[in-house]
Amino acid sequence: MREKERGIRIFFAGTLADRAYSDNFSFPILSRDKILSYVINRFSENISGQPNETDRPIVMSITDDTRDTLKKHKLPLFQYMNTMARSAFFISPPGTLIPHSHNIVEAMSVGAIPITNLPRTIWFRALFRESIAWPSRH
Repeated sequence: MREKERGIRIFFAGTLADRAYSDNFSFPILSRDKILSYVINRFSENISGQPNETDRPIVMSITDDTRDTLKKHKLPLFQYMNTMARSAFFISPPGTLIPHSHNIVEAMSVGAIPITNLPRTIWFRALFRESIAWPSRH
């Protein structure tokens, strides 16, 4: 998949639900709903909802279903990964429980560049907060 032609400039697929991402968000960065709402409002004329329409540079496949299941997504897993592999960049906004998004790793695995708002000091550190005594860098 890493060798795919990158006909899509920016891709996002996932959940956008204000109540889930603002109400429960407690990190000092912009929440998912604020990031995605900005992109949608600012670039609406450049966004397609269908991964096969490459006449627009941004593809967004969004659901408002907040259940923790793959069945909620509009794209089947293979189509999701294939579309990501055809994208130069992937918007990887934070989740609700941790600021890291699984989309960062998925994007890198197929050669897309993840766009994230995580400060470099907490990139993957948050994943291991409870299990590893990280040295302080003050």
